Parts: sequence; structure tokens; C-alpha cells
Amino acid sequence: MKTSRAAHAKIYINVVYYGLYISVEHYDKEFLKKNFVDESRNLWKCLWPADLNYRGDNPDDYKHIQGDRRVYELKRNKTEDDYGQLADLIYTINKTSDGAFADALEKDLDVPALLKYMAMNVLLGSWDDYWSNVNNYYLYHQPEQDRFYLIPYDYDNIMGIDWFNVDWATADIYAWPKIYENYRPLTERVLANDQFRDLYSHFISFYNQNVYALPLWENRLDSLYNMILDAALADTFRTKDYGFTDDDFRGSFSENYSNPGHVKKGIREFVIQRNQSIIGQLDYKNTSPNIYNVHYFPKRPAVGDSIKITAALFAGAGLKKVELQYLLNGQAQVHKSPFLFRPVLGSKRVEDADRWEITLPPLGVDGSMAFIIFAEDSAGKPQTYPRLEKIKIAVPGSGKGQIFINEFLAKNNASQADEAGEFDDWVELYNASDEAVDLAGYYLSDKNDNLQKWTFPQDSSLLAAKGFLLIWCDEDQAQGPLHTNFKLSASGEFLALTAPDGISIVDSLTFGAQTADVSFGRKPDGSTNWGFLSPTPAESNAPTAIEDGGNLPASFKVNSYPNPFNGELVIKYSLPKTQNVTLTIFDMMGRETWVQNFARQQAGWHFVKWDGHSSLGKYISSGLYFVQVKSGQYSQSQKVLLIK
Repeated sequence: MKTSRAAHAKIYINVVYYGLYISVEHYDKEFLKKNFVDESRNLWKCLWPADLNYRGDNPDDYKHIQGDRRVYELKRNKTEDDYGQLADLIYTINKTSDGAFADALEKDLDVPALLKYMAMNVLLGSWDDYWSNVNNYYLYHQPEQDRFYLIPYDYDNIMGIDWFNVDWATADIYAWPKIYENYRPLTERVLANDQFRDLYSHFISFYNQNVYALPLWENRLDSLYNMILDAALADTFRTKDYGFTDDDFRGSFSENYSNPGHVKKGIREFVIQRNQSIIGQLDYKNTSPNIYNVHYFPKRPAVGDSIKITAALFAGAGLKKVELQYLLNGQAQVHKSPFLFRPVLGSKRVEDADRWEITLPPLGVDGSMAFIIFAEDSAGKPQTYPRLEKIKIAVPGSGKGQIFINEFLAKNNASQADEAGEFDDWVELYNASDEAVDLAGYYLSDKNDNLQKWTFPQDSSLLAAKGFLLIWCDEDQAQGPLHTNFKLSASGEFLALTAPDGISIVDSLTFGAQTADVSFGRKPDGSTNWGFLSPTPAESNAPTAIEDGGNLPASFKVNSYPNPFNGELVIKYSLPKTQNVTLTIFDMMGRETWVQNFARQQAGWHFVKWDGHSSLGKYISSGLYFVQVKSGQYSQSQKVLLIK
């Protein structure tokens, strides 16, 4: 999971040794930038009693105070102070019917990450968390996926630490003891869903056997003990609060330590007991298969690009069939192709152990595909992913016409107000044809994996011949028919106009960082030349409106993160103009490990993820690798470290 790093630190003040501390990475803009494609969106710090219970439809209802702080404290975008996304998530958790709950929650929250968080907390005996004490977690709204990700926080009360006379080493993994007695809608509704419960059980079992069992990391425990021993014993402040002795410190790493205080067990003792207790408690409902961690690449394939789809699957009763069911080019015939089971042997990531994959041939010119993943267990129980709709892919340029994304403003501080007098992001469309076009049923989106983010309404979407249409991107659809359910990111992102079929892209671009009250648009209208402008919403981009300052971006740059990485590397690069791109991963011997080609990528920032597998889908070992991005006369490489 994405979480903070930590390291031991010896602290000196004016040359005086003040003891051994833990230096913990802070959750801030830099952390988000390192771990997510876009660090600009809302981050909430959730402290007691952050129970996620429904308090009302008004987002301001969730700004309630505990002591001198908010229970859900907004840490990013404080000036906007917008709690709408959090209120929507809490509504989904509490008010969605049982039948619609699984699908609705998966759209709003990274459910596998939540289940991993629950599983590891139970293994660690961590009670100062959401499930037991409605405390100590962060929620980040990921713009690239338009859903929340739960980030773990504050792990000092684990592995036998107890103030409540609870034996956390043997506590019930399905009824985790509550320190604070009130309703936990998130964990209780998740575990009431048999599919989510079985996946949670699977995660606990996998981590218990492959990560948590003491022999797997006992050498690491010894090395930490030996590293900090002298510094801990020399720390005269360490014994002043609870009276622990040096023998207590040594004993806390053992298998037979006991103390009348709050450190009830040694680390080894706790881990051994917890490991054995888990085995006896596992209880599967053997419901329909779970399909999770689905990826397909490329999201917007070129004419000659093959399409690779990977997914993780688990069924308590075992899997009998996993296949791709898909429609080509809008036709009614359903094609079926089997997935191949391709686990990554030796990986500590459960999704690698559950990995299935399939590769399809190129879609060709104007090609499109809509697909679902179908799975059936040995008892004949079926499941599809997604549950209620198909995933759609189309070759970019399909549906290309005379309608253009002509201008946009992603940071509107004081340039143009909407009907409500608010300064919000906006997008301007231009119709270059001689006939009016009704855009009702078309889509506008800032997500390349969800082209149907916002739908143009009936009766308010007529775009006149040679005319302009202004759409406000403000996440405030109550203010009018042309107000979307998403905002633009001033740090740069993807933007697309899609035809009513939901897959044919009429126009799209990827843009970079923007400046306040300076728009970015085509000059002249409908052309291929982009530049920064004095904003001209719903008006022609006249030459006199063009400001000096260059185009986006001004140079070719490559940046890969996080580095070192474990599991997934994001390769970020900028193109100063539209070009073909080749992205290659080389090992230390100069051999090609992974390669991807992209035809005519537009100027702007682009993001590509590499999951640490070769082009053939094989598991690769830890070590140094080189990321090379080539585009025309440009070429740049970066060294990255893969840690397994």
C-alpha cells in the first residue's frame, strides 16, 4: 500500500543526546506527488471519532469539530474548503442499498486497498485504527481514477501494545474488538458482503503465510534490534515515562516477555501467536469469484498496438473459467477468449499471485472494443467485471470531426465568473462546420480510462455553426446544465470530448501545468497550434489575445517515480510537439526488458505505468534498470531501482 516511510534517528540538541526517535514521513504534497499521478486534489486527515457515519446531505455537515480540530481535516486545497467528494463517499457507504452496495463502493473507493488495510491491521494487532477506534487514517481523492484511496497512519499501538485487557494476538478477525463503541458503516457493510469478506479472508491468509510468518522476516528484526540497541540503551529519557528498564527493552523482542504495563508481549511472541490464531479463524463463504486489480494497456491504442489486459482473480471454491467477452466495432456478436493464469512466483504482492492475462491483436483503423471479464468458480457461480457496464476502448481519432476543444482555463482566480458569480474552471468547444450540432448525449471527461465522466444534457447542448459553447468544470451540477462533475487540474491532465457511443474520441489533449487566469487554446480557432491566451470564453481566439510566454511544454523531459519502487513505476514525460514515442526499459546488460510504442502523441505531459514485468509478462528480478524515452530527435534516459 501507499504509506509513509520511517527511519530511526538519534536526536541531539546543542550536542546533548536526547534519545532515539522515529522519523516518519509526512503526508503532504510531496508524498502525494511521489505516490500518485496527480497530487493536486483533496486530502483529508481523519482522526477520532472519524467513523464515516452519515450526518446529512450538506457537505458542510462533515466539517464538525472535536476539541480544537475538525474530525475530517482537509489538508490540501484549504482555501476552497470543498467537502462535496467526502460527503458523496459517506453517502455511498451509508445509504446505498445492499444490492447496489458493492458496485457503488468500488466506483467511489479503492476496495482492495481497504481490504489490505483491514487485513494488515488485524495481523499487526493494530487497534488505533478505523475499525477499532475510528482513528488514524487519511483519505485521498485520486483524480486519475476519480475515487478515494485510504492511506494508513500512526502504527505505535501494535504487536501486543494493549490498554484495554484485550488479547490482540487471538482477537476475532471478523469481529475486531471495538475500543470506541459505535457503528462502523465501512467495515461492517464491507464484511456483510460475502464477496468482499472472502477477498478480505484471502488477503489475510496470503499475508499471514507469505509476509507475516516470523521466519520470513526474523533476520530483519534482528538487524533492527542490533542497529538500535546501543542508541536505545544510551537514551536516558526513554525510561522516564512508564519506567521501562533496559531489560524490558531487550525482552520486548523476545518470545517470552511479560509486563504488567501496556507492553503485554514480546514481538516474537505476539507474531507467533497471531500467525497461528489466524489459521484457525479463516472462514470462507465460497461466494462468487472476486475480480480485482484490472489493468488494460494502452488505454488509447494506436492503429497497430496490441492490447494487453491483466486481472487478479480469487474464488474460495477455485476457478473453473476466466474469459474475456467483448464486442468489436459496435457489432452485436460477442467474442470470447480465455485468460491465461500467469502468477508472479515469489512476489509478496497478493495481486501478483492471483494474476491472469490476455493479449488481443490491434483494433486497426477506427477500431473499437467494449469488454467485460467473466469468471466462474468450480461450483458454477459466475461473476463479471465490471458488474453493470462494459469497459470501452477506441483508437484515438475515431469519430474525429469538426468539433474541437478550443480553449480552457484550469486555474480561474479572477478571470470570468459563472452564473453564480463563482470563478471556476471552464472548457470552450468550437464548431468549425457550417451546420449546428446538438451535443446531447456526448461526453466530456478528464479521465482516459473513463471517457463517459460527464454527459451533455438534453435541450442545452446546441453548438451553433462556427459557434462556441462554454462548459463550467466545477463539480457543481446544481448550478446549471453545463456544469460538470469534475474540475480541471492546474498541474496538468487529460481532457477528451467523446461521441455518444462512449468510445469514439472526437477531440482530446494532454496538457501541462497552467498559470492562474491564463487560458490555453488553439490559435486560430480549430487549428493544430496551441498557445497561452488572455482568456476569451465563448469568443474567437483572436491573434490580439495571444500572450507571449511560449507553448506547453517548452522542452522534452522525463521523470520516473517513485524511485526506488516496488510494484509500479510511473513514467512521466513531456512532448513539446506531436510525435511518435518509443518507451523502453533496459536491464544493466543493455537488454530490452519492456518496450511500448505510441503513434502521434500530442504535445503535453504523458503518464505511463510499468508494473515490473517484461514485455512477455514474465516476472523480473530486483535491480537497476534504465528507462529510455525516444521521440524524434529527442532521447532521454533515467536509472531506476526495482525492489521486490
